[in-house]
Amino acid sequence: MGNLLGVGGASARAVGVGALAVVLVAGACAHGGAGGAAAGTDGAPRTARQAAQMAQPAQMGPTAPAASVPAAAPAAKALLREAAPARPTQPPPESAEQRQARLEALWARLGLQFVAVPAGEFTMQAPGAKEKPRVERVTAFLLARDEVTVGQFRQFVEATGYRTAAEADGGCRQIAGDHWETGRGATWRSPGFPQGDDHPVVCVSWADVKAFCDWAGVRLPSEVEWEYAAGWGEPRTAYSWGDGRPEGRLSGNLASEEARRVLGLSWAGQGISFGHDDGYVYTAPVGSYEPNRLGLRDMTGNVLEWTSTRWKVSPSPGTGNAFAVRGGSWQSIASNAQVASASCYYWYNKSDFVGFRVARDAP
Repeated sequence: MGNLLGVGGASARAVGVGALAVVLVAGACAHGGAGGAAAGTDGAPRTARQAAQMAQPAQMGPTAPAASVPAAAPAAKALLREAAPARPTQPPPESAEQRQARLEALWARLGLQFVAVPAGEFTMQAPGAKEKPRVERVTAFLLARDEVTVGQFRQFVEATGYRTAAEADGGCRQIAGDHWETGRGATWRSPGFPQGDDHPVVCVSWADVKAFCDWAGVRLPSEVEWEYAAGWGEPRTAYSWGDGRPEGRLSGNLASEEARRVLGLSWAGQGISFGHDDGYVYTAPVGSYEPNRLGLRDMTGNVLEWTSTRWKVSPSPGTGNAFAVRGGSWQSIASNAQVASASCYYWYNKSDFVGFRVARDAP
């Protein structure tokens, strides 16, 4: 008969059903040092390998008597349990209070400030639109005072490792004289013109913006919410600063005299832009101009802003979903920058004049 474990000249044979069951339970979790290590004088195993060895039937003839090791089986089970890797523990689910506290800490770290928008209703109709005006009712909500900045978007990227669509496919849409070109390696990090961390982030697609919102626990405003907040007050106004011509800080960053002078934009200098220099050719730091009557800044100009509203016209076959953008930008003429003006882009579009601001439901 074959000796399994030698102790002081004595031999032990393990062929009992109970010992075999230990191996079936332990499976591949049993492992240890080199064979031949001594067991304790009580016959119990001292290593995982001994436990596995003791659980195997001895090599003996058909008439050999069976010998059991009743004391070894419980010890082997215990040893195998110790050798098995610990199962990772799942954290308890986050309560509503814990989630709110976590998000408030994140918003404070990002520097997101929200303005309470009261519930109300208004008449909605785009300038020159053929459809009849309609009355829209809006429930109370919170809208970010400013557009999301380069610095805030960078915190999101650094925390998640996110890669934007422009970074993945070679660039975003850029201005080139009085027309647009796609590519050229422009991304939110370097859109083709100087930006500081306090400038609105650009070159982000709707999908990029959705990823930021999911991470930050916020959302995009709807098209109705955006227009209601931009022209808030009675009477409602054509622009965020009012109905008159822009003057100094009582204006917005549009395609005005400096855009025509520096960039040669053929559409600049029309309407309210004529004879006005807002001080910036491209994007301006957020909050460079006076807020509207609700305290929201840059609702006219600087960058077009994505909304959550799917465009009312069905997109072309194979192009996916289009979403409304509002507010005009640094390259917009007056007619495209009114509070009620609207246009759309497909979810994968990214341009150096499109950014976003975020919203939250009222508590």
